[in-house]
Amino acid sequence: ACTSPKDEALHKIKKIEDSDSTLNNPALLEELTAMYVDFIAKYPKDPNTCDFTFKAAESYHMLSKFDDAIGIYDVFAKNYSKDKRAEHALIMKAFVQENGLQQFAKARSDYEEFLKKYPNGELADDARAALNLIGKSDEDIIKFLKEKEASGDSTM
Repeated sequence: ACTSPKDEALHKIKKIEDSDSTLNNPALLEELTAMYVDFIAKYPKDPNTCDFTFKAAESYHMLSKFDDAIGIYDVFAKNYSKDKRAEHALIMKAFVQENGLQQFAKARSDYEEFLKKYPNGELADDARAALNLIGKSDEDIIKFLKEKEASGDSTM
């Protein structure tokens, strides 16, 4: 039986996703990420595209391809704003700016954008904490946390 190119792509993606070694094999993860990106480009209206977009961003992050991860997290947050993972995508964009690229001004702006959009979201406290600690050395962070603890302040 003939299968469509789309069904063939889905089958190949599923086969690699089901492989136990994907996360431990950068070459395989790279191949899977390329397959996600190719599928997204070819089939933007397919129901799998939302999921593959999020997975592509995570994969790029794991591969330390931070600019690509940020770009795809941004696309996900914009194109799939109703998806429950949109909040996560937006904070991850800021996180990768801060920790992956050390671009603190952009990260600060992204965390602030996140808080405007999700002021009471489940990750809002994480964003506030990140804003307080952004760009600080490990020693400064420890000092800050000890001072907060000593003062009895449980908020960031």
